[in-house]
Amino acid sequence: MNALLLKTIACFFLSLFLTYNSFSTELTISVTNLKSSTAPIMVAVYKKCSPFPDEKAAVSYLTVTPHNNKAIAEFDIPNGDYAIAIFQDINKN
Repeated sequence: MNALLLKTIACFFLSLFLTYNSFSTELTISVTNLKSSTAPIMVAVYKKCSPFPDEKAAVSYLTVTPHNNKAIAEFDIPNGDYAIAIFQDINKN
């Protein structure tokens, strides 16, 4: 009986762990007070252990065109700790 109870408890916690890790988060980044209202904004999201700010190591990367001197980038990423890199390519380098 004890072994069955332990297996049941273990399965319960394992299912909670797997469910928790499968949740995703909608991350919205709003950038205002831009130096240029037309130059694109690059936004990259990095996992905690990724080489930062190497864009090839980014979990997700977006190029956003500003509107009304504001840029909004939206990501759907798994729950976790992340670093964010944002830059504006004013001179197209």
